[in-house]
Amino acid sequence: MTYLIWSNEHGAWWRPGCHGYTLDIREAGRYAEKDATMTVAQAGAWGPHGPEVPNEVMVLAPEHRWQGGPPEPRPYPL
Repeated sequence: MTYLIWSNEHGAWWRPGCHGYTLDIREAGRYAEKDATMTVAQAGAWGPHGPEVPNEVMVLAPEHRWQGGPPEPRPYPL
């Protein structure tokens, strides 16, 4: 499965290859779970919105949403 990365810090989706941001979800990069997890973890635990809101979050790509049901919940990597 592939994931998108949403930046709470920038209020936009990460573009492919971690090169900038976009508001258009169709232009958002698709990342393997391993890469998205590492990117989110490296972005830091929280950003300018306080400890309740992480800088970046990974989101299941919309093309996977209804194929095989939702993914199993996983703990947030700290």
